[in-house]
Amino acid sequence: MVRQELRLGDLRIWRRLQRCQIAPQYLRHHFQNGISMDEASDSMLALQSGFFNLRKESGATQFRMLETTALLSEMGVNADTTAESMQIMTTALGVTGDEAARTQRELFRLAQSIDMPPNEMATAFKAAMPKLMAFGKQSEQVFKDLQINARAAGMEVNDV
Repeated sequence: MVRQELRLGDLRIWRRLQRCQIAPQYLRHHFQNGISMDEASDSMLALQSGFFNLRKESGATQFRMLETTALLSEMGVNADTTAESMQIMTTALGVTGDEAARTQRELFRLAQSIDMPPNEMATAFKAAMPKLMAFGKQSEQVFKDLQINARAAGMEVNDV
């Protein structure tokens, strides 16, 4: 049983995950992705403090959001930045939690493809969101296009 494999110190993390109804499925998957219990806990804390309506999301959506936050954190993207960006996207742009998590993963892949540090990409996206909100659900694509062109020109998105 999964609970028996946990160290005593991990019980606080287990309880935190369990409150969001995602503990069992998350624990099965996080070992496969190299995510430690501490990283899972940090990601959950970031989501709980940065994504205000987390409890209103379905268990499956919570799982995908936590998995995305933890995986990106493992790759060097600040978990708070990821959570706050998803919050902005769901409240201001009206996208679902699943769409917000997908966008965060796509931004990571874009950062890799244009040789940009992923945390820098995530921070630029979060910083640009107040201006990008005017584009609604197209904000993601507008940002991607701006970022690609800004990077090619040796500029930052905020400079464009």
